[in-house]
Amino acid sequence: MTECEAEIAALAQDLSGLRRVWPDMAVSQDLGLYGDDITEFIMALADRYGEWVWDWPWARFADDREGVGCLAIFGLPWLLLCWLFRARSRGLHQVQELERLEIGHIAAVIDRGVWFEP
Repeated sequence: MTECEAEIAALAQDLSGLRRVWPDMAVSQDLGLYGDDITEFIMALADRYGEWVWDWPWARFADDREGVGCLAIFGLPWLLLCWLFRARSRGLHQVQELERLEIGHIAAVIDRGVWFEP
């Protein structure tokens, strides 16, 4: 593991709560970083390596939306009806597939100083 990979893995480890983070682990699929966690991760990277980190295509690799709040239970019947109506017209299963962005690739991009595709 390179020094850059180790630094990024340490950041990801703090946010994910995992004991070990390896270069081949992806931010969403393996580390479970999404919502505020992925935003904190990007902020930490930007603080350490520069603001250009924000320009990367993060939406392809991580979901920065948070989960549902506890008051959403009151709107659940309405959401269920809306979902069923939409499901009839568009099909039931439309899950956004996120691409893998691995810690090792993040380190390689930082080392090169320019974004490149994984």
